[in-house]
Amino acid sequence: MTIGGRYQLVFIATGIILISLIAAVIILPILLRGSVILDNSEQANEILTVKGHMAEEAIVSLEKMQNNLLQETTEDSMDQEIIHEVGSRVIGSLRRRTGLKGLEKKALEAENLERRMRLVAIGAERTALLQMKIRNEVSEEVFEHLNTDLDIYEKMISGDA
Repeated sequence: MTIGGRYQLVFIATGIILISLIAAVIILPILLRGSVILDNSEQANEILTVKGHMAEEAIVSLEKMQNNLLQETTEDSMDQEIIHEVGSRVIGSLRRRTGLKGLEKKALEAENLERRMRLVAIGAERTALLQMKIRNEVSEEVFEHLNTDLDIYEKMISGDA
């Protein structure tokens, strides 16, 4: 292929790209002006309602399990405080994630606040780990292992995974 033929191919490709862009930006909106765009708000409302019912059932089930565990526990087995703490955490998480009773905005704010607090805690843990490394209180292998764990946890929380 000669250089002149190469220039012709580039010219043709550029023309096709420009025509495609013009068609997408100018012609398609004109053609679709009278079209009706589907509204998914009904489906979104149905999804929220169904999630709410699912969460209510899950909460009832978790409360029953928590009560059964509290009745079965003795002094030697699981601590009742642990059962209450874990149960409250899981139930609270369900309530926040489903946006029950119109609390979608508060649930989102609570989730963002929790995420920020966890990220601050990870930063403090990382600082403490680094200080221990500087003072030679921790080996290089343990430092790398724990630092990698913090990196993974931080990515999971921040949503960069």
